[in-house]
Amino acid sequence: MSERRPVTTAEVATLLIETVCVSGDSETQALAELADALAVSAELLISEMLFLRAFTVEFALTLTLAEGHGREQVEAHYGQHWERIDHESGEQVVPALEEHLQFYGEIVGEGQASALGLATSVGVAFAQRCGAGDTQELVLLGGRMFGALLEEVSALLTEAEITMVSDS
Repeated sequence: MSERRPVTTAEVATLLIETVCVSGDSETQALAELADALAVSAELLISEMLFLRAFTVEFALTLTLAEGHGREQVEAHYGQHWERIDHESGEQVVPALEEHLQFYGEIVGEGQASALGLATSVGVAFAQRCGAGDTQELVLLGGRMFGALLEEVSALLTEAEITMVSDS
């Protein structure tokens, strides 16, 4: 068994925001090519992927960290990152983020998620948000990305020894 690595709540929040917002050039190019092949907006597909990653990170945070174990501080730091992004971009990022979080949260909370499987339900919702109905390629992309990222972020949060930062 590996030793848990101590990290502060601010470091965890920074890792989470980077997980959401930093995509490689190859990912962006692959999404643009897929959008072209499926006749959907590349900008919309790339944007929706960012919001799906944001939902997945927040979902993993809620599932993995119990109340009081640094979760509130991680959420506060994470929220501050989004506020900064919103301010620096000059766009209404936070309201769009909140709308997407609510949308995906409702999908996860609905009974259809259990009937179809969580990842498939999220994948179907992702494809619909991209304006592609239930195009199988986008259902698979959204569902698999959700499942893999959920597992990865949950493992990161489980393996980290999160230390609280005092307000001194």
